[in-house]
Amino acid sequence: MRTSKILKMAAASLLIFGMMSTNAMAASTTGQASAEIVPNISITNTSNLSFGGIVPDGAAAGTVTITPGGAVTSTVVALIAPLANRAEFAVAGDPGQTYAPTVDGTVNLTGNGDDMLVTLTFASNSLLDGNGDDTIFVGGTLPVGIAQATGTYSGTFNVTVNY
Repeated sequence: MRTSKILKMAAASLLIFGMMSTNAMAASTTGQASAEIVPNISITNTSNLSFGGIVPDGAAAGTVTITPGGAVTSTVVALIAPLANRAEFAVAGDPGQTYAPTVDGTVNLTGNGDDMLVTLTFASNSLLDGNGDDTIFVGGTLPVGIAQATGTYSGTFNVTVNY
């Protein structure tokens, strides 16, 4: 009987010391959660891509090229008014954020004669400035047929921006 009491007391003591040592080794802290809502990114066409007035050679095909930087060159064809100019797109969003611009690789110009497939090029900083603004510049190379029919040719292309 005495042995049974001693065993019970020893078991109770171990249980109490075991609980105390578990509590003595425990620790806790708190965490924070937050969210920041930023403005949507947007894009606006501020100037269309225009290859201007073009006079075909009649004996050989030519090209008109507008760089995203705005330089205009031509081969074989003559350029007259209206003047050629690059396209410009205003981007707005969260200041200091980077973004990913994409521009269609080509645009098909249709009109009175054979279609003309423009190969597009573009440039941007892909970074919104301290005001949340940037500009995408789009140029391209237009192939002009030997006896391209007179008239206005046009087409549309997509420019997309994402954070």
